[in-house]
Amino acid sequence: MGERSAPASNTAATTQTGRYAELAISELEADPDQPRRVFRDADIQNLAESLARHGLLEPIVVQQLGPGKFRLIAGERRLRAARTLGWERLPAVIRSGHPQSNLILALVENLQREDLPPLDEAEAFARLRDQYGLTQGRIAELVGKRRATIANSLRLLGLSPEARRALRDGAIEKGHGRALLAIDDPAAQAAAVTRCVKEGWSVRYTESYAKKQKAPTKTRLTAAARKKIGEDRDYPALSTAIGLQVHLRGRKIILEANNRAEARLFLDRLTRMVRGTNAADAAKGSS
Repeated sequence: MGERSAPASNTAATTQTGRYAELAISELEADPDQPRRVFRDADIQNLAESLARHGLLEPIVVQQLGPGKFRLIAGERRLRAARTLGWERLPAVIRSGHPQSNLILALVENLQREDLPPLDEAEAFARLRDQYGLTQGRIAELVGKRRATIANSLRLLGLSPEARRALRDGAIEKGHGRALLAIDDPAAQAAAVTRCVKEGWSVRYTESYAKKQKAPTKTRLTAAARKKIGEDRDYPALSTAIGLQVHLRGRKIILEANNRAEARLFLDRLTRMVRGTNAADAAKGSS
């Protein structure tokens, strides 16, 4: 497999649905509904090196648009890697195409081969829902996922532009994005994601922070109240180290556990530590 032409018996003249063909790369065009929006150069280069060593083990899948013209359904990364190697032809399976089935096939292929970025996945699900009227349950059946997974994925599209940008760039994870959805105000959510990235919040800490931003009423804060909030601080690194959320509220140092049992366990451990320290000090004093 390389830039050499395929045998005449396997040329693009074979156009029956589901049949194998050796197609010229110049005859192929990308799928505008491709779920994956970002193709990392390093990934394409790694795949190209694999193709150079082992050849193409699985043909691409295409839909014929007309004589000598084919649209890619599945295999864009393979196509890009082949182009970097200077190959002129690729083996392909030609199948009948419908936009909905093409999108599903491309989506499933990406999910099976390598996880799609969270927003690419969500946008693909949204197209299946909005363009083709599929329910979340039906989408779940088609792509082999639970309905709750589809619902959680679609919710990510409700993030603020700043949060979506951070998620797309990999600055935050899917769990951070779901946690940030609890902050309804877009400006507050944007501020939270900035701190999340800068301070390296864990998903758990982001969930705790977002929960606290859900004010019971929408009363306007006074200047004094805003100043006080600005003076308050959270300590995510210390929170991670001791297993409790640590907050500074005015002059109060607040340690927050997830439940009463966890709080008692921490206090018991702290008490034993203090008693041990006191006993050691007493022993030193008597010697």
